[in-house]
Amino acid sequence: MPVDFETDHTKRFVQVKAHGVVLLQEILDSFDAPAVQGAMPYPKLFDARVSAYAAFDPRGMPLDTVMRCP
Repeated sequence: MPVDFETDHTKRFVQVKAHGVVLLQEILDSFDAPAVQGAMPYPKLFDARVSAYAAFDPRGMPLDTVMRCP
């Protein structure tokens, strides 16, 4: 999977790393895993420096807007 995450419960921090070609659904799915682990209130760092975004939202919205929408 091109999106990996590490949860540090001691520091209360989640680091998400994307690599390769990343689809919108993979990005959105990566935020489900911290919720399952009880890390949803932790700050998150999304590192996409070595990835390429290759997805389109069917609503035609930019990624930052999609992630803010309920």
